[in-house]
Amino acid sequence: LGASAHASPIEPLLVALTDTDADIAAAARAVVIGLGTSLASSLLDSLSPSQPGVVHGVVMEALLAAGKGGVGVLGETLASHTSPLAREIAAASLERLGKEASGATEALIGALTDDVDSVRSASALALGFVAERDEAVLEALVAACRDGVLAVRVAASTARSRITGSYVEPIAGL
Repeated sequence: LGASAHASPIEPLLVALTDTDADIAAAARAVVIGLGTSLASSLLDSLSPSQPGVVHGVVMEALLAAGKGGVGVLGETLASHTSPLAREIAAASLERLGKEASGATEALIGALTDDVDSVRSASALALGFVAERDEAVLEALVAACRDGVLAVRVAASTARSRITGSYVEPIAGL
């Protein structure tokens, strides 16, 4: 294999997703989605902000293909992965799974205090789709409505509105 050898088959697959040959890109997409949770951690570890959006989208599709079976991996990723992009994609994947991902509610609440605002925002939005009306969830969202970043405040108020069924104004101008 020489200089082109990879320790993991994931990176070449992700590169192949953007191949100019549509058949190669489609085959790579099918393989990545077929991996589901079997290599979910490796998929998340291989993400980079410099990759095209299509790569991130296909990784999310693979995570979603696992359904409820992938919730544990997504919750762990959200709670402890070193990559902000991996944490953000985990939160967005949990949002897309909706109530099926209710087992990750605690991880989503914990991520409302993440150092990265896009992770906090994605986690707040996800809570609106994942969480049941619960005191701890609503308290966490109230706190997030006081975040110093407007996008996080808007996401938290949107989630609160979704959970409570009534509009909640984001706290302006902090």
